[in-house]
Amino acid sequence: MGADSIRRAAAVVLLVLGSAALWWARSGAQASASANDAMVAAIAAAREHAAANDPRLKAAWRFEEGGWIYVHLEGDPGTIGYQHGYLLAPEIEDGFAAVSARTKCCGRRLMRSISRN
Repeated sequence: MGADSIRRAAAVVLLVLGSAALWWARSGAQASASANDAMVAAIAAAREHAAANDPRLKAAWRFEEGGWIYVHLEGDPGTIGYQHGYLLAPEIEDGFAAVSARTKCCGRRLMRSISRN
């Protein structure tokens, strides 16, 4: 129960910090590269802290080599799924954004072609 509470607290803190950063950036304040770098570093530190305390991530790791991303996943199916999502979150987010943009652009035409087949 203690680990869940810590993860929830870290998630809330991360959400609040991210929201505050977005509000600040949109309120007319000049967002400099150093402020953006600080936010990225804070998010990375929070993720590393969460990973250090989460037993599901103890046996998992990720590295990049030659333009490829390699992940090592270990455990039961639920743990493997969590590790996969955690380690590949940036790529999953990018892929989701790309598909969402494509669907918004061509969604009606795509749905018509699917319904005809």
